[in-house]
Amino acid sequence: ETGISLLEARNMEELWPAMTKVAQEVLHADRTAVFKYNESTDTLSCPFSHNLSQAYTDAINERFSQVPGSSLLRDPSPVAVDDAQTDPAMATMRKHVIAEGIRSYAVFQLPTSDVPIGALVVYRDRIDPFDVVDKAVGQTLAYIVSVAYQNIQLLTEIRHSLIREQQLTDITRRLSTAANLPAILASTIHNAIDLIGTDAGLIGLVIDGQTMTYYPHNIPVSVNLRPSAKGIGVAWHVVE
Repeated sequence: ETGISLLEARNMEELWPAMTKVAQEVLHADRTAVFKYNESTDTLSCPFSHNLSQAYTDAINERFSQVPGSSLLRDPSPVAVDDAQTDPAMATMRKHVIAEGIRSYAVFQLPTSDVPIGALVVYRDRIDPFDVVDKAVGQTLAYIVSVAYQNIQLLTEIRHSLIREQQLTDITRRLSTAANLPAILASTIHNAIDLIGTDAGLIGLVIDGQTMTYYPHNIPVSVNLRPSAKGIGVAWHVVE
């Protein structure tokens, strides 16, 4: 039931609350966080947290950059701390841990076939060490979350690809039915604006290598769009 509830999530906005609910039920979590790893920059970000302050998640991300955190993420074994407020390894984070009221916590890798996505961290506000069963359950939960996350990413990419293909098909159809060059240029700039997601634009067309004329879309009438001689203006600079 847990796996189904997570794998049915259609986007991240559905996945994270579902994950938190499961962590509360099966791991008695008071707080949760997902830390995402960026291999190219060797940094962490926190796309989701529950009952944690921004100051705390920022401190975790900063701490990650100061230690070989990526090597820890590549270790599939969970890391559990019985009492974060007294553990010597938490010395640099102690003031943040005390401010949050965190006691016991566990870190679970979010695995993939290649580089881990990051980590799921589950916190308890009381001294309640994570036992062998807790660790096994946490690893299973992290695995399911990782699969759900990758599925959502894949579906999002497919959706974007289908939308782009449809847009390109529409553009081809519009251009093939345009009656003349001005109509083709007007349709082209209109389509480009839609594809890129901007508010306005124009096409500058070079005439006889000496003059540039403009075909605008949504350009304010106050903008000077008179033909410009060769070498004058940003558009000519781009052409050259």
